[in-house]
Amino acid sequence: VDRLLDMCRTVVNVTGDMAASVIIDHMTRSEAELAEEHLGKVPTPAMPEH
Repeated sequence: VDRLLDMCRTVVNVTGDMAASVIIDHMTRSEAELAEEHLGKVPTPAMPEH
């Protein structure tokens, strides 16, 4: 019985870890796209010629 419960806990832990990584990936991609869009609108200074 203990082994079965231990395996069930492992499944729950792995599933939770996968769900958290998917959520974090989704959130960071959205932030990266917004930052990229914002940075595209900011004028970049001209490079000095030497």
